[in-house]
Amino acid sequence: MKFLYKYGTRSIEIRRARRELYFRLGIVVAVALFLAGMTVIAKFRPRLDESSASSLPDTANVGDPLTNPELVLRRAEVKALSESFEKNLAGESADLEDLEILREAIEHQREVIRFRGSDIAPKTDLEKLESLLTRYDEEMGDFLIAQSEGMETRATELYETGSREEGLRFLLRARNLQEEVNQQYPRSSKRDPSRLYRLEKRVLTWQTEPLAEEADLLRQAALEKAREGRYEVARNEMREALELQQTLNERYRESRYASLARLREFEHSWTEIQVAENRDRILRLLDEAESALVTEQSQRALAQATEAEALNNRIAVRFPSLIHETRERSDRILALKDTAASLPAFEEIRSLRESVRSMLRSSDVEPFRKAVSDWQRALQQFVRNYPESRFLGNLNQSEAAYLHRKRDQIPGILATVHAGIKPVPGHRNLRLYTTEVPQSLYTLINDDNPSSSQGPNLPVDSVTWEEARLFVKRLSWVLGHPASLPSRALLADARGDLATQNLKIQTWNRVNASQKTQPVGTSEPNPLGFFDLLGNVAEWIADNSPDPRRVVALGGSAREDLLRLASVPEESRSLNERNRFTGFRFTVQLPDSLNHE
Repeated sequence: MKFLYKYGTRSIEIRRARRELYFRLGIVVAVALFLAGMTVIAKFRPRLDESSASSLPDTANVGDPLTNPELVLRRAEVKALSESFEKNLAGESADLEDLEILREAIEHQREVIRFRGSDIAPKTDLEKLESLLTRYDEEMGDFLIAQSEGMETRATELYETGSREEGLRFLLRARNLQEEVNQQYPRSSKRDPSRLYRLEKRVLTWQTEPLAEEADLLRQAALEKAREGRYEVARNEMREALELQQTLNERYRESRYASLARLREFEHSWTEIQVAENRDRILRLLDEAESALVTEQSQRALAQATEAEALNNRIAVRFPSLIHETRERSDRILALKDTAASLPAFEEIRSLRESVRSMLRSSDVEPFRKAVSDWQRALQQFVRNYPESRFLGNLNQSEAAYLHRKRDQIPGILATVHAGIKPVPGHRNLRLYTTEVPQSLYTLINDDNPSSSQGPNLPVDSVTWEEARLFVKRLSWVLGHPASLPSRALLADARGDLATQNLKIQTWNRVNASQKTQPVGTSEPNPLGFFDLLGNVAEWIADNSPDPRRVVALGGSAREDLLRLASVPEESRSLNERNRFTGFRFTVQLPDSLNHE
């Protein structure tokens, strides 16, 4: 009905539908026959194979494999050979004759399996063959590796005693034996890829060591010749050494002498030798420039530094890898150039400095103001124009800046200090300030006042030893003469014989000062005209205590009684300790021309 519905009911249409139906039925029948044929083939194939095998001449009518005479005979031969091998071995290592017996047993066992056919051979026969093969591979592995290890040991002995070629031959044989075991005896426990790799690396190392040694010798010889100034010979030898190392890296990549680190070392040495001539020339020029500066030949020093700079720039452009080295030399060259160019200006500044100091020493204050301004202006210009000059460290910039800032106060400071210093017997060129430093003078010099008890005429207190040292340093600038803290010996000579003095009126002590500091110069002076060498405030001295981190304050303070003051008390304190009963005085060193003793 389906076909009638598709093609219609006319006769021609009925015939067309019938043909299509027959065609489809034919396809179904063909498929069914194909499947049936495949089923029959699959069912009867083993019999066909057995029939085919029975046509072989050596397997016809085998009968029961357990009773077949030929098969029994072959198995007996395998057993006899195996027992003979085990008997010969008797706990010792197998030799070639023993291994030949085992190999013959393996061949007989294979004949047993071929006799039955591999598809129907009993599992026991296959397991027996595998056992024999495993034993053979194991024994052959033991035999060959024992030889390989012996050869490796012998190779090492020969190599270390200088017979390198013979040692290399033994090592190659040891490597080949390990390779043979790895490739031909897959069941052996002596298969060792890591040992083979190690031997191969060692062989390659020994093969390439002569090349590496030759390259090293050439490199060392080239460096030595460069140090001797034989630059052309050094370049030729270093070029040859570098080519040898490049050959090692290209052809023998597995050798330990073919490392990138070695190649970089040779490349670095090649660069060093290429620049050696210019580098040595630069260093000679710089040394000559230094010598010229010592003798104040500024133009010659400048010319040599300029030539060195040109050579250094040439190296920097051609060899960028030496940028750090060339930069360091460039800094030195720039410093030399600035130093050489600045020499005339430095001489002018030194002249101005000496003029200012001379004016201060003579208290010539009016010309001093102009001279110190010129000095400061010249210094500022010098720093701007020659920032790398080595003379910058000798310009006394702090001194000039301080004096310029204090130029209007300096006349008063000079008058106060010169009026307050006296000579001390036995100290020809030293003058000691008659009183402790008052707060008014300390503030003028150091621009601050750390004192606990405030008052312009009171002694400065709570001042550290370091601050006292800064005071005398600045005072030296102002006076044009060295100032310092007094020594223990100087103060002892200034005090004189205490047994002949009246300390009740010459000291401010616990009784008459009520434990408070008093204005300087208000007690009675001692016979030499010095005030408060004992009492009022203890005084820092220049002498250190046995511990370099400690300093000494001498003379006691207004807190002490007369008995203690008479013993000249001293206290060890830290460099930065503050105490409200500690101050200081200073000494000034004058030249012989100003000595009035």
